[in-house]
Amino acid sequence: MRFVVLAAGGGTRMAPLSADRPKVLLPVGGRPLLSWTFDALRDAGAREASVIVNHGEPELRSWARTASTLKTRIVRQPKADGTGGAVRIAAGKRPREPFFVHYGDVWVPPKVLASLVREEGSWIGVHQVPDAAAFGSVEARRGTLVKIHEKSAKPPSRNVFAGLARLEPDALLRLSSLKKSPRGEYELTDVLNQHAADGGKIRVVKIPEWFEAGRPWNLLTIQQRLLRDATSKGSRVGAVIEPGARLMGHVEVGAGTRIRSGAYIEGPVVIGKDCKIGPNCYIRPTTSIGDRCHIGASVEVKNSIVMDDTNVPHLSYVGDSVLASRVNLGAGTNVANLKVTPQNVRATLGDGSKIDTGMRKLGTMIGPDTKIGINCSLNPGTVVGANCLVGAGNVLSGWIPSGTKVL
Repeated sequence: MRFVVLAAGGGTRMAPLSADRPKVLLPVGGRPLLSWTFDALRDAGAREASVIVNHGEPELRSWARTASTLKTRIVRQPKADGTGGAVRIAAGKRPREPFFVHYGDVWVPPKVLASLVREEGSWIGVHQVPDAAAFGSVEARRGTLVKIHEKSAKPPSRNVFAGLARLEPDALLRLSSLKKSPRGEYELTDVLNQHAADGGKIRVVKIPEWFEAGRPWNLLTIQQRLLRDATSKGSRVGAVIEPGARLMGHVEVGAGTRIRSGAYIEGPVVIGKDCKIGPNCYIRPTTSIGDRCHIGASVEVKNSIVMDDTNVPHLSYVGDSVLASRVNLGAGTNVANLKVTPQNVRATLGDGSKIDTGMRKLGTMIGPDTKIGINCSLNPGTVVGANCLVGAGNVLSGWIPSGTKVL
């Protein structure tokens, strides 16, 4: 069986975090999402996997050379023209073995993935969601696929296609006659629907736990789940932990990092290499901090992702937020993560529309290379683009486009 991970998409819904990398390389729990997937595949018995690439190809090739835990074959999709096009390039004209297809922007716990790898025949994974209108809703009869209804106003079920499938060669052969969908892409779901319509059997396998990295805040949910089972003391080899610093529970600390006196860290927390932490800061559970970061005096960070080379050095609060690489927050800049009204946080998208994040607490998403001056305030759900420059004392809300100067 051949393992194929689809990672060619542009990650537009993950903006602005995807401005400097493909979304499958965005970190959760201190490592790229793709690394967690590859580790789970390896533990499930895979020895080699293909990654279909387009957007971010150089970064993905570099990751495959330096960080992949499986023998990795990079397959270039010349044009990012859909999931069906991606699988067709990997399969070739005459596929002779089953394909285990894994969308790169979904994650399932390793035990769940291992059970799926053991499933035989052609099947698709489905997961039940509260509202299937935004997904591919699965119509099935006696456990067999009838049709996947893409983004239907009246979904036939709450079971959605989970981006995981095993396809035998007879199903893969239909890729050669695949036509473009109304949105101009070659869709893998069209292959599945045609195979089912022609009498081919595709079983429906229910997935109890499933997470999609569709929007920036989804990374926080995945990280919470990844770190939930972390109960050991964690690795601290090569770190310097000064007297007066307190580390509670699972706290991983990379080599060359200094935890200064007065730092109080409650795990699970992951801290990278060569960081400066403290003095007198508070890092709360389900937080990951990348390499070469500075979390300084009187700073509190809670349930957040702080990527490489980002600094929160003085007198700030960052909660339920994602800060991309090379971000700097000025002294006294604070993030609000809870609305004063009892409602979920709604985030503004680039087109001005608003979306319910499904989260009662959500802070800010800040793109790479953005600098924010002292004494700024960021309201719940604020999205700040890449390469922005924000002067002192500003209050930010909604969507701030990349390259904006707020002075």
